Order: sequence, then C-alpha cells, then structure tokens
Amino acid sequence: MKLIILLTLLQLYATCPFAQKPPLDIGTLNNWPQVNEGVITNDGSYVLYTISKNIYHNPPKTLMIHSISGGWKQAIPDVRSPVFTQDSRRAIFVKGQDSLAILSLGTNVVEYIPHVSNFQLYKHGPYEYLTYLTNLPDQHLVLHNLQTNKQRIFPNISAYLVSQNGNTLIYKSLNGKGKAAPSSLYWVKLPDGAPSCIDIHPCTGKLTLDKAGEQLSFVVTDTTVASKEKSFWYYKAGMNKAVLLADNNSQGIDNTLQLAEISEFSNDGMYLFISLKEKAPQDSPPNAVMVDIWSYTDPVLQSQQLASLTPKSYAAVLHIKDHRIIRLQQENEIVRWKTNQALCVVHQQGEASEDHWNTTAQRTPYIVSTANGKRRLLGTDIRFPDLSPLNKYVTGLEYSWENLYSYEIATGLCYNLTDTLPIPPMRGLPLLYGKYRGLQFAAWLTNEKGILAYDDFDIWLLDPEAKKQPVNITHAYGRRNNIRFQLSEIYNGEIAADEGKILLTAFNKTNKNSGFYWGELSGQTAPQLLTMGPYVYEDGGTSTIKAKGTNIYLVKRGCTAQSPNYFWTKDFKHFTPISDVFPEKTYNWMTAELKTFTTLDGKHEQGILYKPQNFNPARRYPLLIHYYEEKSQELHQYHVPAGPNGNLDIAWFVSHGYLVFTPDIHYTIGRPGQSALNAVAGAARYLSTFSWVDTKRMGIQGHSFGGFETNFIIAHTGFFAAAVSSSGTSDLISSYGACLLGGNIHQSYIERSQYRMGGTLWEKPELYRENSPILRADKVTTPLLLVANKLDHNVPFMQSVELFTALRRLGKQVWMLQYDNAYHGLRGQAYIDYVLRMTQFFDHYLKGTAAPVWMTKGIPARLKGIDTGLALDSLSLPPINGLLRDPTKKINKN
Repeated sequence: MKLIILLTLLQLYATCPFAQKPPLDIGTLNNWPQVNEGVITNDGSYVLYTISKNIYHNPPKTLMIHSISGGWKQAIPDVRSPVFTQDSRRAIFVKGQDSLAILSLGTNVVEYIPHVSNFQLYKHGPYEYLTYLTNLPDQHLVLHNLQTNKQRIFPNISAYLVSQNGNTLIYKSLNGKGKAAPSSLYWVKLPDGAPSCIDIHPCTGKLTLDKAGEQLSFVVTDTTVASKEKSFWYYKAGMNKAVLLADNNSQGIDNTLQLAEISEFSNDGMYLFISLKEKAPQDSPPNAVMVDIWSYTDPVLQSQQLASLTPKSYAAVLHIKDHRIIRLQQENEIVRWKTNQALCVVHQQGEASEDHWNTTAQRTPYIVSTANGKRRLLGTDIRFPDLSPLNKYVTGLEYSWENLYSYEIATGLCYNLTDTLPIPPMRGLPLLYGKYRGLQFAAWLTNEKGILAYDDFDIWLLDPEAKKQPVNITHAYGRRNNIRFQLSEIYNGEIAADEGKILLTAFNKTNKNSGFYWGELSGQTAPQLLTMGPYVYEDGGTSTIKAKGTNIYLVKRGCTAQSPNYFWTKDFKHFTPISDVFPEKTYNWMTAELKTFTTLDGKHEQGILYKPQNFNPARRYPLLIHYYEEKSQELHQYHVPAGPNGNLDIAWFVSHGYLVFTPDIHYTIGRPGQSALNAVAGAARYLSTFSWVDTKRMGIQGHSFGGFETNFIIAHTGFFAAAVSSSGTSDLISSYGACLLGGNIHQSYIERSQYRMGGTLWEKPELYRENSPILRADKVTTPLLLVANKLDHNVPFMQSVELFTALRRLGKQVWMLQYDNAYHGLRGQAYIDYVLRMTQFFDHYLKGTAAPVWMTKGIPARLKGIDTGLALDSLSLPPINGLLRDPTKKINKN
C-alpha cells in the first residue's frame, strides 16, 4: 500500500507543472540581464564586459574582467565607463557615483580615488597619463603618469582639454565663486611645462586644439547683451595672449547671420571649420493676423516649414592668417564631407522623398573650395557621395541605384565602376530603389589602389578609374552557395593592398547560419571556410573585435536558445567562452524551426516556427502569427523579452504556451495588403496540417506596416480568432494626403516605398480603395485590439481612431490602447502594460480564460492611471454586438 502511494505521488510530481520550468514572469521584462561593452586588451590577455538588466534606463552595471587563460576573474558592481590602458596592465572605471577605480590586472589591487567627475587617458611619448577632475572640496585637475606614478595637480579647475598628441594641456581656472566669476585660461606644455595665462574672460566656452597641439581657439559669449553675441578667440604657442579672431562684424558674415560654434581645425592647421547661425527673426506686430498661407508652388509644405522654424546653421571656414570667413554651405544644403581643400555639399530645396516628381527636390552636389568658396558641380548625380582616404575621389551610388561611380576631383572625370558586372536587380524591392543590385562600397585599399564593394552575395575589387576589369575576390562562391559575404569590421574601412588573407563574415541565406571565412584579394581561389553554424555574431553591429598587438579576437555569439555571450578565438574555428550569462535557463524558453510553406497564390515562402521548450506534440496549442516584411533571417536570433518595442514579444508568448510563426512576405506592386493576406493565410493553412496546432485558436499581430497588414487581413477573412494591430494604417486614401506630427506627408512613402502602390491615388484609385481596410469594416468578424499613440510621428493617430469608431458603430468587438508620452512604439512600464493587456486579450480568445475588466466594462477617463482594469472578470463577457440595439425590441421612450 505504501509503495502504491509513493508511486502515485511520484507520478503526480512528475506531471505537476511546478516540476517544470516556469514561464517568464512580468518582473523579468525590465530586468533581463545582458552582456555588452566587450573590450580586449592590446596584448590579448584580458577581456572586460558589463552586465546590465535594464538597457532603457541606464541602470547600474556590473563590470566583469577576465583573463583569457581562465585563471583570474573579477566582478565589480555599479560601474560605468570601463577602459583598459594601452599597456594592457590596468582597467580604469568609475565606481558608484564618483569614485575613480584603477585595477591592476591579474591582481585584487584596486586604487579608489573619491569625488571624481570625469577622466580620460592620453599618450605622451612612451608614457600613458590618466587625467581626472576631483570635485571636493574644490575641483582639481590631476595628471597621473601611470608608468612612474608621478602626479601634477592644478587647483580650482572648471574645464580642461588635452591635445591628441598629448603635447599640450589647456585648462580654465575660476577666479572666484559662481557661474559669473571670470575664468583664466592657461596653456601648459606637457609633460613638465609651467602654466601660462593666455586669457581672462567671464564666459569662455568650447575649447578646440589643432592636431599638433600648437593652436587653440575658443568661444566667448557676451552675456551683458540680450542677444548673447559670441566671438572667436585664438592663441598659438609662443604668443603672449589670446587674440580676437572673429566677431559678428568680421568680413564674410552678412547681416542675417551670426557666429555660432567652432567645429575643429583643418588637418593642416590653416583654417577653422565653424558654423554661422541665422539671427532670430523679428517678432510680428501685436495686431498682426497670424495666417499660414499654403501654396502649390511651395517647395516644402507649410506644415514642414512650421515644424522647423528654429534658426538654421551653416558650415563656414575661418582663415587663421587673415581672419577671413567664407560661407561654404548655403540654404537647403547638407554637408557630406570636408577636407583641407574642399567641402562637399548637396543642394536639395524640396522634400527628398518627392524627388521623383518635385523639380525643387532634385539633388545637386557641389565641391566647395575652402580657400575661396568657389563651387564646382560634381560631374554626376550620385547618392551618398563619400570621399576617398587621400581625397582624390568622390564615390557614390548612381541616382537610379543601379551602379557605383567614382569622380576624380582633379580632372572632373566620372567613372562607372560596375556597369559590366553580371548582377541582376534584387527581388521584391519597392519602386524607390529602381534597379538596385545590392551594390555598396565596403573599403579602400591603401594608397587608393582599389576599392572593395559588395553585391548581395560577393565582394568585388574595383579600379577607381575603371581601367581594370572588376575582380570577384570571393570567386562567385557567395552567389553559387547563397551566402552573403562581407568584410570583418576589424579593417575599419581600409585594407592593406598587400594583405594576404582577409577575414570575411558570412551569412547563409538558405539555412540562416553565420560564420567566418578567409578570403584573398586576388580572387584566384574560393573563400576558405573557418566556421559556420546556427548562431548570430554581433555586438552593437560589430561581429569581431581584434586585440591590437596580436591575432586574438573577441566575438559575441548567441542563438535562439542561448543568450549572446562573449568568446575569444585565435583561428575562428575554436571559441573559448568568456561570459556565461544565460537567464533563459531558469524559464520555459523556446526553440526555432525554419519552415517552407505555400502562399494562397502559389508562391513558396519561408517562415520561423517558435515552440515552447516544453513542447508536447500530443497537445494542441494556440498559434500567433506575427509579420513584418521578411523575418526568416532571424532564425538564430536571440529574442530578448521586452525588446520588440511595438512588435509581438515572441519570447514572452512562447514561454506562456503559444506557438508563434513569422512568415516572410514578398510583395506585388499595388497589392501590399493582398500580398500579406496570401502569405499569412497560406502560413495558417500550412500550419493547420499539424495535429498540435489548434486551428480554432489562431491569432495575428502586427506593428506599424504590420499593423496595416493586420487591418487588411481581418477585413478580408474571418479565419483568425483574435487580432492585434499596433500603429497601423486603416485608410490608405486619407493617409495618402494626411500630415504627420512632424509636418511630413506619406504620399511618396505610399507610392514608391514600403506600401509599394506603384502610382498616385488618381492613377490607381481602385487599388487604393482595395488597400483601405476601413472600407470593409462591416466585413470584420475578428475581435480586434488596436494600439495607437497621439504622439506617433510615423502613422497618424487618427488612422486607428477611424477604424475604432467604424467598428464601434458597427457593433464589432474592438478596443484601443493609447499611451501618453509614447510615440510610434512603447518602452519601459508602458510596454509592460501593453504586454499584459495583449496577453489577457489573446488568452481570452485563444485560451478561453476570463476577460479582464478593461475588456468587459472599460475604464472611464476619470479613472485613468487609477484603475488599471487588469483584474479578471469571471462573471462577464465582452458584449457580442457592442452598443447596437436589438431591432426586434421596442425603444422605451420613457
């Protein structure tokens, strides 16, 4: 009998949900630990990184420092701004509020310096110096030689600047108390020179040194006048005092402009790059009629003009020798780059998105001389003009997006670098990108002997003057094997012309694996595989960090089932773990599978199916389909809870017992809504063939463009049991002409960009009607939760209001969430609230749980922020027909 009882208890315990990993709880959403800020010492011996739990609110971080040999480790809480010294012997960081810490690597010896407001490191000859400001009892500047331990202390300092080469120190010393006290400016020749006072002004602003540390410029603001006029001052080593360089009466400043800021010295030290600012306009007369006058000839809409009325600034150059100021940038121009000799500006008066029809929106690039301001029209209209390292060429993408060009500055000759490449246009792009073939510049060879460029698969070596034939340095291996190659970030845009092997990153578009290859600039052999696997290598957009003095590399690697963590490697074949932060191990996490399905119109697409870690094929699961363009490339991506902004929190819902599917969507021009419906409904049909999918409990969710797709789908099918639409368009016709909060309009975006309509409303009226879900609101049978915010600058808030009021009028089940002080997406506590309400909504319709009070009874405006309505209401159901009266019943007129 006892044995039977024991076996029964063991069986109950084995099947009890408490014996399994729990689902994510709401407290994890803002407290999910992640590793970031990885750095490796120059000699490759030590690595540091930080662990933080709330990336949105700059929380305290824990600093982790490891020896890569594994024999030494330190964990230090509440740390910021960690760095290694150049000699790889120390780590320096701020502990707590204001304690500067110096840790000797490989030991437990930490020196703490209290009351430090900021610090920096610089090199001078063979020595490395630590400089920092202490703020109690008075603010002192300390220069600490890390090799000799000698210090220099300068008292009563408010600001300082060290030149790039470490030769010169400039500091401001306050002559009294309070902000209005005069400040003395001192020049110190490092390391041992005596301070020399070069200026005394009450309001000295930004300090700027040239690269040699021989010239100084600074801004002085006259606070005795209401306009707070600025003047620029100058000092050169050997002068007695600083001298006035420019004020608002200087040659070259017209009466509509004034001095604004100093940017930097030119590399040769002959000029100062500065900015001039428009003077504030005069106030209108007291009785003036304030009317906005819209004209069809306005290059930019009145709404956009009104949103950008602040005085504009323009680039200029100030000649040190004769104090001349030359304005380089005119109205309606943006600066692309600058050199000692020239500035590149692009003139565009009208709205950039209207360049396919608005004559004033055409781009005109110029090269402007810094010597005299003379302009030369760039020989061809190229997008994204960039300058070569030796300032010989301007490179860019052809206006039609098809080819890469170079422009030789000295001769004015233009060269088409890619017209002979046998590369077809990319599939499925909006009309905006024309015949784009995926071409983009990647890096220059040293001495400008060549330039490397990508297509969507391979890497090409191009001659900047198109004299030599392009060389496919990846030997067409990428296109043959459906792999996208790119250069490792360790090269930082420039590769030695005699480099033997070059490190490449690789992404397999078929199985979504990532890894590394060796390549050769000659292109004579195919890339050599180092590693490929079901991972994502990335750390803030960077896949690899190299130790400067040795071939040891730091990478950050993660996958669906494991948090991204740091590893070190010498050969990119063997990876040794550094960090071990795996919060998902505590919870019911997820797996990911790549699936291929057929859309309603017969196309084959890929998608990702996410399952709970405790998936049981004998059960039937509710399913959520989430979509946004193409998402299959995320197969091995780690999904951080509370990371998606307005998108579906995949980790949360899978952990709570849902299957989630993310299908790819490819679009037919003019049919964005139908393309989405074909893919999503096709995916649902495919998934319905599995016994563990509950076909009666399928829901959909989309954000932004995905919100529009949600609106379209429920207006054309009642197959789904519930839907959430976040910040989505409902009426393409009204959205086409509506102004956004920033004053912009969506016409070109709808015609040629993401919506892919392929024409104007008047060219394709039927297609615009077809893609306006609100016109089919009466056909909606799916319960809908809308999310829209009044401060959304991307999609008008009224788009969701229109759909809500339409469905309300029709007696459809619809709710809308509007979050104060939120924009196109959500974060922090607002996002957590959204996740809770979306979970309750889907749980009610897809799991049969009781609806919350906010769904059954609503929350009056007067109780906003007081009563959340999150309590479940087991006694009520959301009314089927809303407020509609029963036409069979008589109205009681009493």
